Amino acid sequence: TELLEGMTKDQAGGLAAAQVAISYVVAGHIEDANAFLRKAAAKNPQAGSEDVRRLLSMMVAASKGVYPPPQEFFAFSIDAVRLQAYMELAIFYDRIGQSDYSRRMAADMARFAEKRSFRDDSGSSNTVFGKLLIETF
Repeated sequence: TELLEGMTKDQAGGLAAAQVAISYVVAGHIEDANAFLRKAAAKNPQAGSEDVRRLLSMMVAASKGVYPPPQEFFAFSIDAVRLQAYMELAIFYDRIGQSDYSRRMAADMARFAEKRSFRDDSGSSNTVFGKLLIETF
């Protein structure tokens, strides 16, 4: 409940809720992740957004050893969320011992960020890449 109170009512708050839900998925508590997101969405509609649901779905599939096809990432509404999804999946694959998938996801993330059409400020991109390096290497 305290976590929910501290979440802002914007896109960042929705991603914060996704981070907590991902922690549940990593621990194997998928139903708890869904329950948390339902409660979070009541406080912050962004927590129930299609982007958050898509990211959680990709994480659940990853927990079953499925590598997402590139076109799944194009369904995210903004580049910042897409970059976050790449990072979360790369870290997750590393944590479950799928280092090949983790490196592949990190490479896909780098290729995505190099595209001319990529739109995000460099500060948040640096944060995402920095977190990936800290968490996986």
